[in-house]
Amino acid sequence: MQKFQFALEKALEWRTTRLQLENAKLAKLRQERSALLQLAKALVESGKGAASGMLEGAQSLTGADLSSLATYRQNISARVKKLVATTRHCDRQIERQTKCVVEADREKQLLEKLRERQFEEWNYELKREIENTAGELFLARWTPSS
Repeated sequence: MQKFQFALEKALEWRTTRLQLENAKLAKLRQERSALLQLAKALVESGKGAASGMLEGAQSLTGADLSSLATYRQNISARVKKLVATTRHCDRQIERQTKCVVEADREKQLLEKLRERQFEEWNYELKREIENTAGELFLARWTPSS
């Protein structure tokens, strides 16, 4: 009997590669999201640090100092809002990419199950053929004692 060959092996390899690519895209999006969150956190900390630094370092603050601090905090607030919007957009992309990964995994698993079934059928036929050959050999050697 011939050795087992899965006719769709190339398709299974392609789907495995596609799953790896989709997972890589998802990992990249998650890294981007993490970087955005870290940047937003750093900006918020920077705004807090600037205010506390001005209050601790100066014995008296002028109106210009307070005005520049307010402007600085507004700029930080605007940048944080933009980062939050970008993070939401990234979240939507992650959600879409997660669906792509799930779909690619499902397609790969379907081919793997088909391969398993075909292997089981091939293995069953192989065992049946071995059993038939063994039976024929036994009958060919068997001589009735007369």
